[in-house]
Amino acid sequence: MAERPLHGALAVEFAASAPASLGDVTVSQWLSRCYDLVTTPMLCAREGLPVFEIVYRCDPVGSPAPPRPTDAQEVQERLVEGNKRFATLIKGSTDPSISNQEVIPISLAALGIAEDSSGVPRQQPFAAVLSCSDARVPVELIFHQGCNDLFVVRLAGNVVTNECAGSIGYSLRHLDESVKLVVVLGHTHCGAVTAAVDSYVHPESYSEITSALGMKSIIDRAIVSVRSGAQALERLGVTQASDENKFREQLLNLSVVLNSAMMAMLLKQVVSEVASVKCPVVYGVYDLVSRTVWAPDVESSSRPWLESRLADPPTSAREFESLADRLAGAIQVES
Repeated sequence: MAERPLHGALAVEFAASAPASLGDVTVSQWLSRCYDLVTTPMLCAREGLPVFEIVYRCDPVGSPAPPRPTDAQEVQERLVEGNKRFATLIKGSTDPSISNQEVIPISLAALGIAEDSSGVPRQQPFAAVLSCSDARVPVELIFHQGCNDLFVVRLAGNVVTNECAGSIGYSLRHLDESVKLVVVLGHTHCGAVTAAVDSYVHPESYSEITSALGMKSIIDRAIVSVRSGAQALERLGVTQASDENKFREQLLNLSVVLNSAMMAMLLKQVVSEVASVKCPVVYGVYDLVSRTVWAPDVESSSRPWLESRLADPPTSAREFESLADRLAGAIQVES
């Protein structure tokens, strides 16, 4: 076989148990696929390019899907551990001697194709996630989860609108037997939060930024956290008048965290309105560079800025202000 030019690979596959026959797949196609699986890592490694595979596998005998978490703590631990696996996946991926394949076991029943299935799979997510619509934030992959594991609501800026609250509320009312945790997931370099920051830093641009259909609703919700972040920075002497570029950069970093914390606070109200459900709400921020979901540890005496974890949101306006002050101080140490 002639060598094929490769420039790197991210293979996301659905792998099932080997079929009894090749069916419509020709022997040539099957051998070609085997060739790719064997040679891709070596060729990419030779070029110094990362190569890894994320495999969704239905294998009820060899690698059955893990049992469903039974409580909120188990869900949180599973999500955090899943993200750690995703974040470290690329390490060593240019070394052909290291296997960089992550397998996410899924069940045939979750897809409605199990032998004993009635045709329509039962919806059984163990967590409801509010995340940003950003295409760089693939929620299931970030947490190393498969289909039917997460009830995901995506909205620019991960802001809590009426539609968002209704969707999360639906999951708690109708999927209360399986949903054990609600997660708000923000991310660094968020376009919606950046627009809110620019609207705050340059008020004259507010009308232009919010002129697009639907943008005003998103900016108005996000700018509350931006204002709190700006006040926290100003209490430390970091002002727009003294250094606008520094102020804007730090306000961006601070606001993505505070916005996620604020939206988690709001979702706690949604949860409290569903009387029959006791479901904790946590939040985190996905770093686009490190691929880690993290949240500040307000109990830590040092470096609360990059803890790999999910966190409980503040429970009051005073706690929220305290969080803003602590994060603003951490930014000064890191910068």
